[in-house]
Amino acid sequence: MNQPTGTVFQQLRQRKLVQILLLYLGVGWGLAQVAEFAVDNYDLSRRVIDVTLFLIILGLPAVGVIGWYHGEKGHQRVQRGEALMLGLLLVMAGIGTYRIGTAEPAIDRNLSAVVDLGSHSVAVMPFRNRLTDPSLEWLSTGASELLTTGLAGLSSIRVVSGHRLYDLLRQEGHEDATEIPEALATRLTRMAGARFMIDGSILGRKGDLVMTADLVNVETGDIEASTRVRGADVFALIDSIAADLSAQIAGETVEPTELASVASFTTRNQDAYREYMLALRAERRFHQAEALEGFQRAVVLDSTFALAQIRLATAAFGRAQISVGIQALKNAQKYRDEAPERDRLLLDAMLAQIIHGDAAESRRILTDLVAMYPDDRQARSALVRLYDGRSPERGRLLEETILFDPFDADTYNQLAYFRAHEGNFAAADSLVQRYIELEPDQPNPLDSRGEILMIAGRQEEARESFRAALKMQPDFGVSLEHLAESWAADGRFGEGELEIGQFIEASEPQARLAAYRALSILRTREGDLSGSVEALETRRELATQVGDSGIRNSALLSQIVIFVALQDWDRLTEREAALHAADPLNPFPTFTHLIRLGETGRLSQAEAYAHEIRAALDSVPGVSDFRAVLNAMLERDLSFYRGEFAAAVVSAAAVREQGNMPELGSFSEVRALLALGRYEEVLERTWQIGGFTGPPEVLGNKQQAYFLARAHEGLADTTAAVASYERLLNANWREGVRLIPLLADAPDRLAALQAPH
Repeated sequence: MNQPTGTVFQQLRQRKLVQILLLYLGVGWGLAQVAEFAVDNYDLSRRVIDVTLFLIILGLPAVGVIGWYHGEKGHQRVQRGEALMLGLLLVMAGIGTYRIGTAEPAIDRNLSAVVDLGSHSVAVMPFRNRLTDPSLEWLSTGASELLTTGLAGLSSIRVVSGHRLYDLLRQEGHEDATEIPEALATRLTRMAGARFMIDGSILGRKGDLVMTADLVNVETGDIEASTRVRGADVFALIDSIAADLSAQIAGETVEPTELASVASFTTRNQDAYREYMLALRAERRFHQAEALEGFQRAVVLDSTFALAQIRLATAAFGRAQISVGIQALKNAQKYRDEAPERDRLLLDAMLAQIIHGDAAESRRILTDLVAMYPDDRQARSALVRLYDGRSPERGRLLEETILFDPFDADTYNQLAYFRAHEGNFAAADSLVQRYIELEPDQPNPLDSRGEILMIAGRQEEARESFRAALKMQPDFGVSLEHLAESWAADGRFGEGELEIGQFIEASEPQARLAAYRALSILRTREGDLSGSVEALETRRELATQVGDSGIRNSALLSQIVIFVALQDWDRLTEREAALHAADPLNPFPTFTHLIRLGETGRLSQAEAYAHEIRAALDSVPGVSDFRAVLNAMLERDLSFYRGEFAAAVVSAAAVREQGNMPELGSFSEVRALLALGRYEEVLERTWQIGGFTGPPEVLGNKQQAYFLARAHEGLADTTAAVASYERLLNANWREGVRLIPLLADAPDRLAALQAPH
């Protein structure tokens, strides 16, 4: 080799090393693209890309060494130093390739790859929609879900839904994909554990649809069967496809009678099914009012649509429309037998909890349902919510769900709260950040981050997060409420009112409605109950003007709870009548009237009123199902007002056994336990009372603090009693608490405990 001369830069130029390296980088980039294309289109392992990138990176110094030693013109011999360096790089290439090729896969990306659903299993791809009519866009996922439902009715076939395939697609790095690429379909089916794949498309126009479906063997890539159907009835077309392909999947003859029509599972009305699909989408995006309206439209179009009825019930209860929810529950029960097994089990679990109050039975059904259909998100979510917010079992289920589906945004949200309540704020922050990444265009993830910051005591940072959520959606009421709570936590009520006032001035009615609720919360925290009632009344009037019955009912309910606490019987009577007229099956007016009679000592009238209620239970549609729990609640309160405290406690236990009804603000069981001197039980039960949101929740917290203080006082635990009284009697509530008869003696009790002895 010629001896090097001149400067280093001159030597680099003479050897053309820069040109060689640039050329290599261009070739390397091309090889990487070829590797990625091969993986995406020929179902190769992603390790091919990993190995290719590793070798390209390792090849860079090798090319540099060769260029340095052989870049000049003329013949050069291989030097010992060059040979050693190239040999070392070659050894590293061999070891690295072996390690990458044999490395254990990461559990979150390949968990599903070890699943094998058996030889009679199939994944149903979302149908490719080639229709131009916007009203038929839903058919892409709708047809797939209908076919999934139809095939799942056969016990001999295991079916993977399109939702599960989309989850796997996102695990592969395609988080923004709106449809499954044909090149990845086979790989996703294998990851899901299915042996067959149904690849379908829809052509034509409304009233004349053409559906085609190919059954693909994912091991061989062969099309095992094909079918083409034409007609106007989507459900009939899906039934034909299921009948044509099911025998090939099952590997045996399938009698026509074994295939129940998908129309009997859902609805014969295509418009009803479309509304149902759109409502589900709205629900997933946290647009609760839109979802409720969609489910209502679906059941108007087809009242026998059981799936829409049960979802309407839950949506209505969430929007304080009890009568709508109870009637929908009745209809869901009535048409239960027409639902497929999967939805029937979910329906039974919900009914066990809502109607019968049997949480254990509901958990059993949901556990079985999740075992049978691991990809059923709704079942998993319902099962998690049956466990207490800090229960280890809840945490285990949430972690299991994330392992199964690393892209389930709601699970990251719930687990973030779980970790925050454990005090593990680093983990909570990481989880909520992942939630934000998965739902970047939604306000709720930002709200969750803010609430977790509140739990950590970082109020100013929390407010910034709530403001970010409200910037995205100004009428996102949850963030407005949390913003109010944050200002209250700092004791800066004036600043809080100023900020909430900016939303009250907004021209958008929904933003103003949300702001008045937040204002009522802030004022209740401040101890200004009359100001809270005023804000709620404005909210009720505005809701009536814009025709939002859910918000109107919610405002009435909040006022009723405040008037019960204040024992403002005149205004309570007026609001009871208004809520009863708006929502006849809502039980609150019934029990608040009974409380009024009991608190004013009119026991004979209370007894007569309870008799009237019992007589009416069988005649009111829907309420008869709640007969046992309502009777137990009546007996609990009557026994308390009679002075039969032990009987009241027994009846209260029956309430918990019979159903999951709220305590309605009377807390008669805790008061009975106090009268009996059973203070340990008071401590246990006090943490479980409440269940209200907004201003009533504030009152519930104050009453909770009072009962805890009384129990600690009875147990001679002065330190704990003083702490609870002080939590009740903060600077803003110390005088106002005397306006609430049930809590009025708290200042005197605290003074007595703090007096020197």
